[in-house]
Amino acid sequence: MINPKYVLKQALVQILRRVGAPWVFRKYFNNLEVVEGSPDEGAAKSTLLALNPGRFRGELELLVARGFRVLKAPYSLQTRLLAWCYDDPAQCLHVGQNPVLLKQKSNLQAIIGKLVRHWFPHYGIDGVVSAALHYKQDLDWGMAAKACGYPYMVLHRENLVASAYFRDVYRKRTAQFDPFAGDMLIFHNEAMRQLHIESGY
Repeated sequence: MINPKYVLKQALVQILRRVGAPWVFRKYFNNLEVVEGSPDEGAAKSTLLALNPGRFRGELELLVARGFRVLKAPYSLQTRLLAWCYDDPAQCLHVGQNPVLLKQKSNLQAIIGKLVRHWFPHYGIDGVVSAALHYKQDLDWGMAAKACGYPYMVLHRENLVASAYFRDVYRKRTAQFDPFAGDMLIFHNEAMRQLHIESGY
């Protein structure tokens, strides 16, 4: 049986992909929150958009202290677009060569790309930063931003691998992910960095 909601969702995705209409999402971008203490745009080293901003634990404030202006991405829009484009959002981390998933990824990145090209110049955004490489809400935003010429950086904050068991779990999980598509990946410790190298990520 045809699911009317699914058909409508797919039609909406195709319209947004072809037309773009960034003004449709104006309410999400009109009032981007600025991390407290950020310098004015003209005085900042660069302006960064923090994806999934609630996941950071002090890193954004450190960036501000170093002279960066940091804006918080509209997380509700991140999750909404992800749910619209993927049948199962968790699969965005390991698309591989699956034609269905590749199509869904292409749709999402095309829509995000139109938003990036419209709104990033408006806010003077120079790049995006995520708090972990496996946050599914962030991945396609980072990749779309990079495709538009904006650096995509990850400050991977989940770095507790205190036992051989957890190291093995992380290594196996990471090995299933698609290769890193960003420009810079920073770990908090050598153990986690080495683990990702061993996984082939």
